[in-house]
Amino acid sequence: EEWMKRSKIDCLCLQETKVPHSATERRTHTWHFSSTATNPPEHHGVGLVFSSRYATFIEDVQAVSSRIIVAKMKAQLPFYILSVYAPHAGLPTDLKEEFYNALQQILDGLPRNAPVWTGGNFNARILSRPPIPTTIGPHYTPRIQPDHHSVTDEVRENRELFISFLQASEFTPHNTRFARPE
Repeated sequence: EEWMKRSKIDCLCLQETKVPHSATERRTHTWHFSSTATNPPEHHGVGLVFSSRYATFIEDVQAVSSRIIVAKMKAQLPFYILSVYAPHAGLPTDLKEEFYNALQQILDGLPRNAPVWTGGNFNARILSRPPIPTTIGPHYTPRIQPDHHSVTDEVRENRELFISFLQASEFTPHNTRFARPE
């Protein structure tokens, strides 16, 4: 909370909270968690933290799963904030597809004209711009090429699922639109 105040951040998306339940906590800021109890504790779990200034605009928060939480914000044109945490490359394909299907279903259920901001960890490396048109900007960090021998099939799969999601939803990963500071 102190870091958010010093940095003048009014909304923070959290991933890997390891909180074993869904809850709302009010301190100086309002915290919303979405997770499930498992044994052993999950390494996922998502949350949203709002400053007291922004908390007054919260209309509804849905703890969808331990990987997705959605906040509807009151404004002249209501908008939505999502915090997401996609399965990492080592997990089964069906779990990854289940995540993207659930996320797409949520997005499809929102009003068409409503702005949507999604923050989170998609556990995907872009590696290079796809040859087909996409919403990926010019500023990404290509550490290695997608066909490099050290890129596993699982990493390629996460990349392809993420890019397919971006194209289907017409989302833009904004961190690819700006050059990183030197």
